[in-house]
Amino acid sequence: RFLFMARLHHKKGILPLVQGWLLSSLANTSNFELVIAGPDDGELVHIESLIEQCQNITYLGAVYGEDKENLLMSSHIYVLPSYSEGFPSSVLEAMDFGLLPLISEGCNFPEAFENKHVVSLEPNATEISKTLVEISEWPLQTIIEKGIAAKEFVAHNYTNDIVTNQLYALAQEFIKP
Repeated sequence: RFLFMARLHHKKGILPLVQGWLLSSLANTSNFELVIAGPDDGELVHIESLIEQCQNITYLGAVYGEDKENLLMSSHIYVLPSYSEGFPSSVLEAMDFGLLPLISEGCNFPEAFENKHVVSLEPNATEISKTLVEISEWPLQTIIEKGIAAKEFVAHNYTNDIVTNQLYALAQEFIKP
């Protein structure tokens, strides 16, 4: 299961993702599924008719709480081909659930790229299609192992305690006499 979980906004790259899925050999196959979750922020009108063309794309709308956790636990790959992000907490959340992230450089998460915990995916339908097919050919065990490595990366670098301590140390540098 491939999961896109973010606002349906132009900058998130949802349109090229759906177009790329439709271009790929994954479209309308029973072995793969693209689940789209998140509140509409103007893009649903652009992807609705495309979703209707495909039997294995599902749009759930916004999900919260236990439903969100269940969705993350039942997915394997997180997809965010964003044009621009400040820092996408949704990617950290997906990694924390052991999903392999396919993200763009626009997600502004260079540490994840440097440590090879994500797969590069730019917001271009043709490139997305190629990457989706490539990932679909990986053994599931490889995807799971990479997801576990991503989860460990988050646990060692991005927990609330770690980030709080980093911010505290940085603040202390500025208030030294």
